[in-house]
Amino acid sequence: MWLIALATAYETDQLTGRELPLADATPLADQLLEPLLDRAVDRTNRRTRCRLDDADTRRVLAHQIRRATSRPAWVLRRGVFRAPGFTRYTRALYRSDAARFAFDDRDDIYGDVSAFESPILFFAGPGPTYAIGGQRVGSDKLDHFLSVGFAYYRHTTRGGTEEEAVRSGVRTEYRLWGLFTSRTFSFADLRANHDGYRFYAELLEPGSAFDRDTDGCVERVGAWSWAAWVHPQWDEVLDPSVYAEVVGQRVLDTLAARRAAVCSSRKAWDDGVRAWAEPDAPWLAGPRPVQGDPFQLDALCDPTRRGPLRARPPRRAPPPSGSPSHAPREGSSPPSRG
Repeated sequence: MWLIALATAYETDQLTGRELPLADATPLADQLLEPLLDRAVDRTNRRTRCRLDDADTRRVLAHQIRRATSRPAWVLRRGVFRAPGFTRYTRALYRSDAARFAFDDRDDIYGDVSAFESPILFFAGPGPTYAIGGQRVGSDKLDHFLSVGFAYYRHTTRGGTEEEAVRSGVRTEYRLWGLFTSRTFSFADLRANHDGYRFYAELLEPGSAFDRDTDGCVERVGAWSWAAWVHPQWDEVLDPSVYAEVVGQRVLDTLAARRAAVCSSRKAWDDGVRAWAEPDAPWLAGPRPVQGDPFQLDALCDPTRRGPLRARPPRRAPPPSGSPSHAPREGSSPPSRG
């Protein structure tokens, strides 16, 4: 059971080493995805013979993109426990020369979590972090976009609603892909899920990178760019996760032990802006935890503070109407995607 979860439940860490520059991996990430998209186009045209209407062609194309990019894959060089959790696409990105934080020495914020507290975080740790589209994102967000985004889209093509798909995604963060396994509820995952859904739902529409030619065949009409989709809310420092209390406490203890380095690093990157979602954001629906600062950086870096930091157990957010506890802190606002 936990091995199945391990293959699907990678968490991420954009806090460690945040002051260090990462080479821009966007060009390579785009380049690696483009042949997979072209393969999906070829398979779509063979299966449809260029004769189906737009709606049916979109469904076939979406399925072929998901198939070409998102089949599970292992990166054996990471060791048996850390090898799963990738797809064909993110494995290719990992094998490339793209600069990344891979946390091979387990100096990540989860490095002190025990197997009892979270088997996933203990054995697997976080997936790699890249600089893509001007943001720091874990490779898992690319998989959420391409794989879970397709699951959302497929639900709507089978008679379900977008809200039902989003609610299902929120539930997975409580269950197999979140609090039940890695003991983490990721709001950034949910944003990437919904952005992926929009990508699939907008295939063949104006502005899409895909269209139909005069013969009815699908063609790619523009170069792929992750920069058009990656959002600050994919970054789990700007859009923080909620941890189970035991993991949250271990993270705080780890940061306290590294207080001098963490607070020195913070001066280089923290402008006080966060990218939390509004309560009625379309990628959030149904019961979910109250979002806060799991790292408690203000308290950690306060030279007058005395005593250890204490994690709080997750609690459910109230209904979206005017919930102040889920809104961004004063002085910050969720940026819109350009």
